[in-house]
Amino acid sequence: MPFAGLWENWRNPETGEDITTCTMIVREANAWTAQYHDRMLCMLLRQDFEAWLDGSGGMELLKQPPRELREWIVSKRVNKAGEGDDDPTTIEPFKDDLF
Repeated sequence: MPFAGLWENWRNPETGEDITTCTMIVREANAWTAQYHDRMLCMLLRQDFEAWLDGSGGMELLKQPPRELREWIVSKRVNKAGEGDDDPTTIEPFKDDLF
């Protein structure tokens, strides 16, 4: 999921230190995200990567709705650091009977 953000290098006038700062751009939540929060990160579509990065695209790239997001229950191993880190099956839908 590519998120839109901005970054800048600047010099602190008081210390002379070079500083790199960044921010993520948020928007009003779409229907799927609204069940969790009223805002969401702006997601870029693959075909808009270059335009965003080279500055030729503008606000119109941020107003496009992101692809539909999906959710499903996954293995509890996802929450255990160091366990299954290289196992892509941990994010597959959990098939065990939950109840």
